[in-house]
Amino acid sequence: METDIFIRLFEFAMRKDQYLCSIAKSMPRNAKYTSPEIQNDVIDIMARMVQDVIVKECKDSDIGHFCIKCDETTDATNLEDMSLVVRYVTRGVAVERLLCAVDMKAVDAQSITDTIIQELTCHALDPAKSLSQCYDGASIMSGCKGGVQILLQDKLGRVIPYVHCFNHQLHLVVVHAMEAVPQVRNFFLLCEQLYVFSK
Repeated sequence: METDIFIRLFEFAMRKDQYLCSIAKSMPRNAKYTSPEIQNDVIDIMARMVQDVIVKECKDSDIGHFCIKCDETTDATNLEDMSLVVRYVTRGVAVERLLCAVDMKAVDAQSITDTIIQELTCHALDPAKSLSQCYDGASIMSGCKGGVQILLQDKLGRVIPYVHCFNHQLHLVVVHAMEAVPQVRNFFLLCEQLYVFSK
């Protein structure tokens, strides 16, 4: 399945890029370059190219500073993943880009804080140039005594305002509103049971 998706993506890229198409036509016929290792290498190279564009755009932004947004979740294989998003202004327009998704070995406040700083530094973005930080309302992220927001400020030695993510706030409002209507609550409970049954 993954190989099929990769080949279709590769074919799409060849239709869009004449240079890539000419390279593919000149390859030996016995060279398919579709092994899992090659696929992972190609995906990794593409990801780094996209990240380089994001970093350059962020550094060349109107004020040269950025805001960070971060969230962690458990994926289908029960691994903890953390997404790190940078938000900056370019040509007067606010732009939001996913910089990276990181596999987390631990999801305590200290580990998340260290990972945020490490990922920004790894991508050549100075963490000290962050203007604000945006997370969900969980105490591990928003806590004013030991949450990520205060640990990041302590590590960088400056005040970086924390903003509760508006998407998470809207989600909480929707959840509370749906729980107030029994018919809606029962409908989504049934949908969840069907999903678990069919999984």
